[in-house]
Amino acid sequence: NNLKELITNKYMQEEIENNYSVLEETLSILDVELRTITKEAINNGYNTLIVASDSLAFLEEYGFKIININNDNNINDKLKANFDSEKYNYIFILNNQEVSEEINDLIDNHSATLIQVDPLLILDDKQINNSSNYQTIMKEFLENIKKVYTTKSD
Repeated sequence: NNLKELITNKYMQEEIENNYSVLEETLSILDVELRTITKEAINNGYNTLIVASDSLAFLEEYGFKIININNDNNINDKLKANFDSEKYNYIFILNNQEVSEEINDLIDNHSATLIQVDPLLILDDKQINNSSNYQTIMKEFLENIKKVYTTKSD
């Protein structure tokens, strides 16, 4: 609204309004898709996400149970046993995040698979050069969650 007040050209105001409507629709579709993925994961009995970043905690709002192993106290014998028994298979980590020794241990000795995802807050030069934006990154993120958590059933 503030932008529309600054711009007096009627055609530019219409373009801003149209772009906003498209963005609003796109974000609504992404929200619905994430809610659908979560519902299917819950129905499959597998809605626990193992993550290595606080920035993925927003997924709790959608119904995923989050175990953040960024805190070393969460990497315990029970977690390792759950990877060994294949109750857990994947760890979501940000592309720009360093992999700790503890996470490498889960990968090397407890059958964990690392899934690297792009951070949703900041675009790096590579993403900018590839014409990435929030929507493209979020779509890729949703595809990672979908392929992992909607086909899994205990």
